[in-house]
Amino acid sequence: MTRALRVLHAIDSLRGGGAQTLLAELAGELDRRGDVDQHVLVVSARGLDEDLRERVDACCGSVTVLGADSLRERALFRAVADSLRRVGPDVVHSHLATANVATRMTCTPRRIPHVSTVHTPPGPSAEDGRSRDLAEGLTAGLSTLIVAPAQHIADGYCRRWLVPRSRMRLIRNPAPHRPLAAGYSRESTRSALASSADTTLVLSIARLMPAKGVEDLIQAARELRGTATRFVVAGGGPEQPRLESLIQHLGLQDSVVLLGERQDIGDLIAAADIFCLPSHHEGAPISLLEAMSGGLATVATDVGGVPELVTDGMNGLLVRSGSPAGLADAVRRLASDPALRGRLGSAAQLSTAGLTPRAMTAAYEALYRRVSSSGRRFSRSPRPSSSHRVKVPA
Repeated sequence: MTRALRVLHAIDSLRGGGAQTLLAELAGELDRRGDVDQHVLVVSARGLDEDLRERVDACCGSVTVLGADSLRERALFRAVADSLRRVGPDVVHSHLATANVATRMTCTPRRIPHVSTVHTPPGPSAEDGRSRDLAEGLTAGLSTLIVAPAQHIADGYCRRWLVPRSRMRLIRNPAPHRPLAAGYSRESTRSALASSADTTLVLSIARLMPAKGVEDLIQAARELRGTATRFVVAGGGPEQPRLESLIQHLGLQDSVVLLGERQDIGDLIAAADIFCLPSHHEGAPISLLEAMSGGLATVATDVGGVPELVTDGMNGLLVRSGSPAGLADAVRRLASDPALRGRLGSAAQLSTAGLTPRAMTAAYEALYRRVSSSGRRFSRSPRPSSSHRVKVPA
């Protein structure tokens, strides 16, 4: 009997976020397929989300949490090397900068095939310092293949780090479906979030850090003060105390509610009228895909890979990043036009129908099998000039 393909997933943390959600979806679907032996290496223990940990634990042979906080910790590389010896992977698949760098540098001398997924374009990522960003770029060439979930991300990564386009692949993020809680009632969920049945409920799902633009959403709520509109934001993060103070200072306690970390995202999407993504910096946001697949009309900023998902006026509304007035105008337009909300929501649902965890997982498994059978025999193509657009193969 042929041994199952052995994959070691590595990621910076298991707190709430798009990369972590993708890993949980991928691991769960691979487990259902039944022909991959999976193990997970978590670099940092900070912000460990127990729900995510349980989801990953349920479908992987082992989950190891190292507790490292920095690439400067020499013990990190020793611990990664120990995990490679223990697991004996056929391929390592990493997400986010610290996990990418640490596993690339330990896989290369051992000739273990390595796949990285880069989730956002290079640039001002909110929690990546310059040293981590530089380390990501300097080690990019050590990955056997690099995956981007959006063409914009692939283009930016290739230009910034001079990665040959033969090393890049495009695998779209899925639109995960989160089941409703047992006994879910839209009326009771809305009554807990909105002041009245006539309130237009605007949902945002975001980690509270500067790149997510939640302050712009608060300022948009200020412009809509006095209307029957309430903004609710699911997600925690380092910006929460400052944003709560801003809401208090502006007197918007009845207009904006920061819900913190929530496990009932499916319920929130089903209860909301509009989804709003006010980000300044994005990749291919899973929260947006999740809302679109749930049939919500969306307002999103024109950053990163978002315009590859949302066509303005067709399956959502796009506004300029950094414009609270633009967000307010788009929300006002949708709040006053239920027919437009319905049309855009239906189109959003249709446009994301093919972006399933099953399709994404099949693409990743095919990639794993290719690199594991080919070893590291991928040629180092000439570096592309920084001026041309990189068209990566799907």
